[in-house]
Amino acid sequence: MTLTCMLEIFYKFRQSSDFWYLTGFEEPDAAVILEKQPSSSRGYRMLMFSQGTDSAKEKWDGARTAPEDVVRHFGADEAEPISAFPSTLKSLSASASYVYLDIPTYTKRARASTPKSLLKYLSPSGGLSRGEYDNLVESLSSSKRKPLSLEVGRLRAVKSKVEQTVMRQAADISARAHNKVCQYYALY
Repeated sequence: MTLTCMLEIFYKFRQSSDFWYLTGFEEPDAAVILEKQPSSSRGYRMLMFSQGTDSAKEKWDGARTAPEDVVRHFGADEAEPISAFPSTLKSLSASASYVYLDIPTYTKRARASTPKSLLKYLSPSGGLSRGEYDNLVESLSSSKRKPLSLEVGRLRAVKSKVEQTVMRQAADISARAHNKVCQYYALY
């Protein structure tokens, strides 16, 4: 179990629903870049960034997925340490027409979601020089940034037959539970 600390209060980590939908990856401090690549059988290249393994931290926080396992189990084409995310994002976004991006709203203090908050969230140690950091923030602030959540929402709205079956089963279980509660209260 991974616990996360915010304002010195520990709680069980919960992955962003859209990130989990796209990757299936449930560890904190992770990012993914899906780069359009028509020559690929999938039509894109998937680069995942994570903390990687660290036996000292795993002793207290729980197991982490090794980079080779990120590729093997989560379908990534490449796995890199999270510290490489800002520089990779910068190099790929420089040649992109637009970048689909959702900036986390849950930083230590409630503040507006900005490219700067994304980079601070993903790179608290400051792996970039001040100039590189400012250039990346500026490139993400431009008009080529588009919200990812709208696109993922469209994908999530389409349900497979298996998903529909599971949803019906969940609804049936919930309906039976509600009926039992109503019967219980009818007795009193």
